Amino acid sequence: MNNHVTLQKLYEAMKIPLQLFDNHVPIQNYGSGEFYPNPAISMINSSVDNIHSVCYTVLPENLFCGLIRIDNSSQYVIVGPAMAFECTRNQAEKILESLQQPVNRINEFLHWFRTIPNCDLQRFRSILVCLDYFLNGAEHEPVHIAYQVNPSPTLSIDTNPTFIDHVSDLLEKQMLSYIEYGNTNALETVLNDMETTNGGGVPKLAPDVVRSFKNIFIVSTTLSSRAAVKGGLDFDTANALTTRYLTQIEKIKNYSEIFILLKQMFLDFAKRTARSRSYLSDSLLVNKISKEVQAHLYEKITPASIAERLRMNGSYLSTHFKKETGKTLTEFINEVKIKEGIRLLETTQMPLIQISAQLGFSSQNYFHTVFKKITGMTPVEYRNKT
Repeated sequence: MNNHVTLQKLYEAMKIPLQLFDNHVPIQNYGSGEFYPNPAISMINSSVDNIHSVCYTVLPENLFCGLIRIDNSSQYVIVGPAMAFECTRNQAEKILESLQQPVNRINEFLHWFRTIPNCDLQRFRSILVCLDYFLNGAEHEPVHIAYQVNPSPTLSIDTNPTFIDHVSDLLEKQMLSYIEYGNTNALETVLNDMETTNGGGVPKLAPDVVRSFKNIFIVSTTLSSRAAVKGGLDFDTANALTTRYLTQIEKIKNYSEIFILLKQMFLDFAKRTARSRSYLSDSLLVNKISKEVQAHLYEKITPASIAERLRMNGSYLSTHFKKETGKTLTEFINEVKIKEGIRLLETTQMPLIQISAQLGFSSQNYFHTVFKKITGMTPVEYRNKT
């Protein structure tokens, strides 16, 4: 199988853009043709001439991209971009600014970027290893390359920070409060400020900075989990997230990657808490149903399918839900889906037929009917108004 076929098949499987270069000349792209220039090219440019077989870099906006050299040739593959979470308008503006592109391309950029599935850093590294194996029959460890627009005297996040006595008590309470109340925008601002000041220093909890920072990460994950549960995230989900992040942290060997994962962890808990707070109830069963609807938002959901997944009697489930909430289960499902539809109308240029299909409505007409019943206006009227 030649490289073109391999890359095409791999793109079809993972939907993360790939671009094949030979002697710095692009010869084929897979999934990156809808927006030009692809941010990944300018992000990784400074790494093209390094000696690493597989490397990656991360923008301050948590945008990932990587590079894989094809053995015994002048060819290489640029992978990405990808992000762990949905790209916000604020992040998109900063990315366009770094590309020296006009801000009026923001809708075009977001429309393209939302076709790329979310991918956290650990999975992105695994994708690079997988691609390396398919292209070269090898499994090189991906090397993190610090991202810089232009070399400057500004302190890099890759530089080991100094030891400090302790983290600010006020800052700690502030961040945990943001997680508890699902305030992701405020939390992201604080994290970005920390990043520009090289993390603000690390309390000495071990002889070296990396181990100390890992210990801080462990404590931070535990505190974040508790804050998220207090804010409404169910205990099992919080526990599973904690286990996942604590497993990932022990695989990391340098300070910069710890900070990237720390930022991802904080925002992950905050975003999940924000979703949970939207559907919080005193009833354990109502909360379970809410989480089922949220988890399968982009599928066709019915009271019967929820009952089947929860292994409960459908009639009892619907009756109990109506008694607890005052609305039918179908009404609740439609409300949640329309709330997501509103978000898509406000933040994307996605066609209405695509939104209705993506949210699992049987037809665009039915989506219009439900939308107008809940909001008092049609999707077209709502989009024009906003």
